[in-house]
Amino acid sequence: MNKKITGFIFLGMTLIDVALIMIMRSVPGFRPGLYGRLILTEAIMILPCLAGWLASHDSFTKAFGISGIKLKLIPACMLLTILLTPLTALVNLSTLFFTENEAGVILNSLSELPAPVIFLFVAVIGPCVEECCFRGLLFTGIRKSGSALQAILISALAFGLFHMNINQAAYAFMLGLFFAILRELSESILPSVICHVCINGSSTLTLLLGGDKAVTQAGEVMTKDMMLIAAGCLMVIALITTTLAIALLMWVADVCGKENGIAGIFASHKNEKSSVLTIPYLAGCAICIIYIIKELLPG
Repeated sequence: MNKKITGFIFLGMTLIDVALIMIMRSVPGFRPGLYGRLILTEAIMILPCLAGWLASHDSFTKAFGISGIKLKLIPACMLLTILLTPLTALVNLSTLFFTENEAGVILNSLSELPAPVIFLFVAVIGPCVEECCFRGLLFTGIRKSGSALQAILISALAFGLFHMNINQAAYAFMLGLFFAILRELSESILPSVICHVCINGSSTLTLLLGGDKAVTQAGEVMTKDMMLIAAGCLMVIALITTTLAIALLMWVADVCGKENGIAGIFASHKNEKSSVLTIPYLAGCAICIIYIIKELLPG
């Protein structure tokens, strides 16, 4: 796996995603059912990743970053998701001033499906596929060619932009940074998989138990003044919990035998002079950004 292959993987994912969206909007007869949409959502990522893996000639576990972890990291990952919740909520809320809650919209659109099916795809299958792609193949390829910091930033940016909307892109990028740091410290995608499943699982359960219209109604009831007050409260809480999250990551670094801890991530970048940005990767980012801006414009 190398940076060129990862760039083409990301470009392939974005091209397939946008192409399917355009086809579904312009071809009246092409309307996959709810189960078809769920499968297509994962296939968009799985197919380019499998093609990239085959082209790399690396072993499956090496390419996807799959290796064992110490058992004590499992509760630490669960605690990390709790500590990151206020920051995630703050970033999410900050985008709701000019856009809607896309996660709520997506779950509302799937409301006709049984709750266990929604939970399985949104909280389990989806996070596992995304982690294999972004903290697996993409991170591995970039890390092989560049520094830890480059791999963290570039994989997190791709993860955020691939959501194709400003609401999810904002907090996905933030979470992608923490997930990628976990990936670097543990040298495995399993900790980030645990975190991702916990975060998606808790939010999905909250929305399912609250009713399929809960998020939409809450957004209609809250005024901008109320949102500003909520954002101020969340900012104070997030400052405390995010500090604790960073301290927890430092503990993870110690458990994983990383002598320089998180500081080592920045230190390794000082000696890295080569660029890991490729034309395919930049093209994928450009497609995502253009699509996001287009969706934000009225009409």
